[in-house]
Amino acid sequence: MLNSSRNVPIGAVAFFLVLLVLKLEENKVEHRPLAVQQRMKQLDPIGAATIIAAVACLFLALQWGGTSKPWNSSIIVGLFVGSGLLLCVFGITQYLMEDDATIPLRVLKQRSILFGSLFLFTMAMSAYVYGYYLPIYFQSIKGSTPMWSGLQFMAISLPQIAAIIVTGAMATRWGYYVRQNNQKKAFEPANCYERFLTSF
Repeated sequence: MLNSSRNVPIGAVAFFLVLLVLKLEENKVEHRPLAVQQRMKQLDPIGAATIIAAVACLFLALQWGGTSKPWNSSIIVGLFVGSGLLLCVFGITQYLMEDDATIPLRVLKQRSILFGSLFLFTMAMSAYVYGYYLPIYFQSIKGSTPMWSGLQFMAISLPQIAAIIVTGAMATRWGYYVRQNNQKKAFEPANCYERFLTSF
């Protein structure tokens, strides 16, 4: 419970900082009001519904498989197949919707955005793994209380938050976002594991 709720105070602080600091320039270009049908099209309801359904099928298959139902169960296989088909439908709808799509393909054609997204995707996989299992490790192996387990986990999370803030400020100040990422690597999970796990 502590592991999942530790971000609430940080999110609240970030919310109020955005309200205080963020100043958006007013767009003086006049836009003609769109019809309700055009507004609904811009929301891409088909794309949103298919990606939500695909992820729900995938999560249900991974949750039920091997626990409440065997992996070769028709339900589990059907959920995997359904998830794959829905992802295919999502890709087709994104191609057909063009600029009104949830993920416009012209945006992904930009090399920096495409590879930045792939980098964040692969990095987030490791982040979710250690974010889930380290508190369990501390409590089951080290014998820590849930409160102390959360404090131990901060040895990784706080440096990462600080690195994100610093590199974001540097990228905003100088306009570069590639070179500064090398400085952030010092705080990445792969470089923190050994120092962190041997410090308690």
